[in-house]
Amino acid sequence: MSIRLILLATPDLAYPSGSTVFVAQFAAGLARRGHEVHVLCRSVPEGDDQGGRLTYHSLEMPLNHPVQLDPPVSSRDLGRAIRAYAHAASDLLAPRTILHSMYATATAMAGAYVARRASIPHVVTTFGRDLGVGRTDERYAAMVAKTLASATHVVAANAVVAEQAAPMLRKNKSHLTQIPMGVDDSLFRDLPGFVESRNRIGIDPSRSVVLVVQSAFNEDKRLETVLEALAELDDPEALLVVVGRDDSRGRHRERSLRRLAAGHGVSDRILWAGQQPHSQLPFYYGAADVLVDARATSSFSSCILEAMWASVPVVATAASAGSGTVPPDVLAGVVPTDDAARLGKALSSILHDKRRSRELGRAGRQWIRVNGSANSIGSVVEAYEKVYKRALCSGA
Repeated sequence: MSIRLILLATPDLAYPSGSTVFVAQFAAGLARRGHEVHVLCRSVPEGDDQGGRLTYHSLEMPLNHPVQLDPPVSSRDLGRAIRAYAHAASDLLAPRTILHSMYATATAMAGAYVARRASIPHVVTTFGRDLGVGRTDERYAAMVAKTLASATHVVAANAVVAEQAAPMLRKNKSHLTQIPMGVDDSLFRDLPGFVESRNRIGIDPSRSVVLVVQSAFNEDKRLETVLEALAELDDPEALLVVVGRDDSRGRHRERSLRRLAAGHGVSDRILWAGQQPHSQLPFYYGAADVLVDARATSSFSSCILEAMWASVPVVATAASAGSGTVPPDVLAGVVPTDDAARLGKALSSILHDKRRSRELGRAGRQWIRVNGSANSIGSVVEAYEKVYKRALCSGA
């Protein structure tokens, strides 16, 4: 059964973050299965139109992300973004159309408005960050409460997010489904070698490397804790490689982090690699001895799955490990959030014993090869197809 899908996506889909890469791959996957997919965004990612079944619509809007705190967004600009989405979606309506909003904030506000006026189904996906941002900005809390309550179907990225979303639903819990954010594992099937990766990035093969992959230096990613842990490592030559960029106004976050690194005496042990195309990440995983994810929220972390595909051991916080995506006992280490001393000890243990590090990396790859099919793009597309069929049957 072919459907017509209007996907209200993150505005800047050309930005290489976990969620934007997922949306582009997800939309292409739906189109490959014969569905007509229209993606509403501001910046369009690279890719083909899947035989004319995938169309990107570039909108003018003053918004970079549906969950944007820094730089802050005025209520006027939020309204302008919602209206841009709503007008574009209204123009695309046709029989057997489903609206699907990524994040339960501005995108979903537009989707809810159009769905109500046109009496069509509206699916909302929450990745977790949108649910927590309301503690900082009550406008987001209000949008989340309204859109989750009115949605035909809500999809949560993991068990923790589903538990947080459930009390906000007006309808019964059968309208809540847990589907992970998919990962394109094909990128990690033919990985570059260790020496090739180190040479590509320009890292001495003899140095230990701790890798952090963050699309943006948000406070909830807790890069401060990683910098403090770096100073605690037994190996004084260990190098921290940070992939990502600062999107804050005036790049004040990066300046603050660099000052913090200087205060800990580790400035010369950090490679600020900047934002990297997703296609280049295998080289960074290939060069790493361990990946660390120190986030304080239970939002989905695609870098954990990607590192496991690349046979890189992962040390994560309890919040990140508790997202339900990967069992904590599969990871190389789980530490309390904001505990730099414990994080430093966990990283030192792995870096000190290279043989154990390789064993942990191989064990992680074996686990995801056996159990990770639910996180593949193909499986995620099929799971959403079931949601769409239920939404069409139940109506708006």
